[in-house]
Amino acid sequence: MKWKVTEIGGQKLWIPEYEHKTEQVPFTEKHPFIANILQAELIVAGLLTVWFLITFSYHFGFFTYWEIPYTYLEIV
Repeated sequence: MKWKVTEIGGQKLWIPEYEHKTEQVPFTEKHPFIANILQAELIVAGLLTVWFLITFSYHFGFFTYWEIPYTYLEIV
């Protein structure tokens, strides 16, 4: 192992020199299983949001814009 001698404040410090390199690894490469679960959750949340908006707009427009009387909706 190589040592680097540095002097700080009148003291000699022996610091090991590291020969290895560090690099950043993206989360999706480090944890592919968790990334797939999160992606599936995001897709499901998006589909539920779209379903809610379509259903809400349908019911909101069904009774206000089309103005269908309630008597037509009743079962005789």
